[in-house]
Amino acid sequence: MYAPNASYLRVYEPAVAFADAGYWRAYAASGRAVDPLEGPRVRREALYERIGWPWRGVPTFGREAYVIDRGEGDPLVCPWNLRYRIASAALEVRRLTPEAVAEALFPPEFLSSAAEIVALDDGGDRHDAPADAHEHVASWSVPLRWFACVRPEDRELVIQPGLSLLRYRTPIAKSRTGLAVARNLVRAEFGEGADLAEALAETGRWLDGFHRDSVVELDYGGLVSRMDPDELREEDSVDLTWQALDHLGASEPEDAQECYARLVDRWRDRRLAERLNLSRFAPVCGPAACSFACGVITRMSDPSGKSKQNRPFGLCRTSTTGRTIAEGTNQGSAAGDSQPVCGGERTMTTELNLPVESEALLTPSEVAAMFRVDPKTVTRWAKAGKISAIRTLGGHRRYRESEIRALINGDIPVQREAAD
Repeated sequence: MYAPNASYLRVYEPAVAFADAGYWRAYAASGRAVDPLEGPRVRREALYERIGWPWRGVPTFGREAYVIDRGEGDPLVCPWNLRYRIASAALEVRRLTPEAVAEALFPPEFLSSAAEIVALDDGGDRHDAPADAHEHVASWSVPLRWFACVRPEDRELVIQPGLSLLRYRTPIAKSRTGLAVARNLVRAEFGEGADLAEALAETGRWLDGFHRDSVVELDYGGLVSRMDPDELREEDSVDLTWQALDHLGASEPEDAQECYARLVDRWRDRRLAERLNLSRFAPVCGPAACSFACGVITRMSDPSGKSKQNRPFGLCRTSTTGRTIAEGTNQGSAAGDSQPVCGGERTMTTELNLPVESEALLTPSEVAAMFRVDPKTVTRWAKAGKISAIRTLGGHRRYRESEIRALINGDIPVQREAAD
């Protein structure tokens, strides 16, 4: 079974952070812990082995975790907590899918089992109030906000025959400081309401729930299998992120925007591949249900623990038909928008064959003038998925000129609102 094409943001806590610290110390000493390179595949296999049709209840799993052995020090543990995460994901899929589809996917007894598990909260074995999942997953990309959690000097790169690994590990105190710096710089330049600032703040609130001696890991995971050795050596998205932030600190917003645009362009073609991956399933069950059924296991909630749609950490928007369009930031959508398990905000959009290179972008006013409508109408079109949008660093919508001209020329149909 292949490893998911996904990246991971993990927190490893010292065993002392858990009420049953003895169990995790013995677990670490036993050598049972699975390597993160094999973990996603092992978890998928475990899921497929336990879930049959019809589903009568959320299956049970052994208590497994990723472990960092610190020698004589307390081991660092990243629990999988699969049962809780599957239950939480199932309830979120139920909330986001049409009732008839949800009833076909999940028998009532399965949802009752899931609700009971979530209510009990398997994270309660921690000494403090349980934090959100120790691991977050992003399919087909590495979300922009994650790059602010680490620094270039934290990089670990391994390239060997049959084995490639790219990850960053850093103390959680350093990660929290980096996120706070990034958030404050973005707020100072673009205001308190900037989407990216809020995204960074949410990630910071998630990290605040963990022990002060924890370690944060950004793992490129299965993405490295789609990158050749030269690409891996040259991959410097973390460097670009901090270059952009340094430019903001030096009051050079145009240079910061240029770095940001390079990041968006770099990951666009990888995110576009998700369209082909999900479009087979999404018309039936929606992207969230599709991701759950395909075994991508993750907590379907935002990192602050709130339940405002699903707000994981994506750099993309994906349609309710499972298609992805480039998106600079990934904020929670308006009520009714569908959300992915591991990607970004989901809205309806037209399928386009977008080039990888940079394209000319238009403001809402410019698009409105071309269609001879009010700019607010253009915004409504974007929210309804009739045209695709890109978010700038400050959270403003921009539209690809090539797409707009294709719409005007009739190459791509667009439905106008009767009230226009």
